[in-house]
Amino acid sequence: MFRFRGLIAHSHVICDGTSLWHFLTSWAEIARREKLSLEPVHERTLHRIEKPSAEKAFLIAENVQEDNQNGKGEKMELEVLRFSKEIVSKIKERAGEKCSSYEAVCAHLWKHVTLLRRHPSDQKVSFIHAVNTRTRARPPLPAGFFGNAAMWVVTVATAGELMKEDISVTANRIHATLESCDYRALNGFLHWLEVHGTDDVFARCMMNGVRLRSSSSARFNVFGVDFGWGPPVAVRIPCMELPGKVTFFPSPAGFGSMELTMALPASVMRLLVSQLHMNS
Repeated sequence: MFRFRGLIAHSHVICDGTSLWHFLTSWAEIARREKLSLEPVHERTLHRIEKPSAEKAFLIAENVQEDNQNGKGEKMELEVLRFSKEIVSKIKERAGEKCSSYEAVCAHLWKHVTLLRRHPSDQKVSFIHAVNTRTRARPPLPAGFFGNAAMWVVTVATAGELMKEDISVTANRIHATLESCDYRALNGFLHWLEVHGTDDVFARCMMNGVRLRSSSSARFNVFGVDFGWGPPVAVRIPCMELPGKVTFFPSPAGFGSMELTMALPASVMRLLVSQLHMNS
């Protein structure tokens, strides 16, 4: 059997995950000599703020700082965490019907990791989300918009709250954050970038020992990228630069399942894998 391993890198200055997979899908369609299923829109001014205003600028992103030094200097371990459709359905059922699979799995993971990192109960912890703003813009961006239309937002709780509360409460925290990402929030984010620049956003949304951050999506058309020799067997992150980053991808097991690539201190990762296995 012929197997090909491809390595892809891209800059988020150029595009976000949605546009990356749009590009790869289009590339594969060209390789198969097919018409593009979605034409790219290279209009770079659709998110432009004409008159940036400090009064209109705000972020849904508290700058949560780390007090606990556990795990400092420990070797990082990278793992692929597999969630079958059945496991995702069970987690989602516990999280509540109004929560998405993404929100439920994030809540499940956040609670486990927070417990295993052994933070003091009053330590603030955060989960950082990359939100696709294409449909949140006014007017909405074209479906084929090619560029970076992601907005970072942050859900915050104390370690004690996460350890004590039911997963449905944690999932609703995340749900409330993502529900608040409307046009007003996007507008505030864009004004902030124009007025204050990117440094403060990066400071709030880079990983540390009390933060997790998601990237990519289990909804991306990974297995539709066929260059003529069949769909991919799997997609992987070859390296993870920072602990606490969680990359979502669809699973070859089919719709509803997902695979998460994550890096954590080795001792925490071993316990996490063991717990997730026991609860599967």
